[in-house]
Amino acid sequence: VGMTGSRSGIIGVKREQALEAFRTQMPIRFETATEDIWVMGAVIDISDDGLARSITQVLYEVTPPGSPGPDARP
Repeated sequence: VGMTGSRSGIIGVKREQALEAFRTQMPIRFETATEDIWVMGAVIDISDDGLARSITQVLYEVTPPGSPGPDARP
């Protein structure tokens, strides 16, 4: 599994806070980004000689408990 968490955040925290910390180089209290959560990664099939035979992307949207989900209709 690769990066997991909010696609709208940066390394798991709210985008605005991560950018502010980067721009100012000052410590800041981060809040976890909680919207648009995904698990991302890759499955790599490796041959006996160490070469990749296939690479498959893994994208899985996480629906928080109690939410209507991505396919819900109003």
